[in-house]
Amino acid sequence: MGLAAGVLASPQAASASTFNQADGLEWGVLDQSFNNLLGQIKEATDALKPGQSNAIVEFVLLYMQLEALHERTNHILSLVALSSQFENANDERRTLQVLGGMLLPSSKALAQGKRSSLIKIGSATNVSGLYPHYVTSALTLIDTKVLPLIDKTAAKILATDR
Repeated sequence: MGLAAGVLASPQAASASTFNQADGLEWGVLDQSFNNLLGQIKEATDALKPGQSNAIVEFVLLYMQLEALHERTNHILSLVALSSQFENANDERRTLQVLGGMLLPSSKALAQGKRSSLIKIGSATNVSGLYPHYVTSALTLIDTKVLPLIDKTAAKILATDR
């Protein structure tokens, strides 16, 4: 059972909270999207021949860029899912402070930095085949899922603070 499935499978706490199961599920879908893309990149890397060292390096760099961002989003997933389980309002408030004050802003900056890096490495490489497709897929993941979900989660925390 993956992180998302394990965290999201526990029953919801009875008290009202900022996040609900649907919020956790959105982060879980993102987790699965990362897992799928990283799996495809790993398969493509494994299929390269030893003489294609430049391509291997490019694929590994792409994988590492995405894996770093994936790990960060898993931290957010864990805190969003767990915050919906707290019965103590102070515990939830502290978790929201960590999310809204530190983790989400730094994660957004990380995602934007990874996006910039992917644009640079994508345009500077001579690797053909599936590599440009994976760079485009990674950029699409960041633009359509990662950044909007970070913004949505931050907005939900801000709305709670009012």
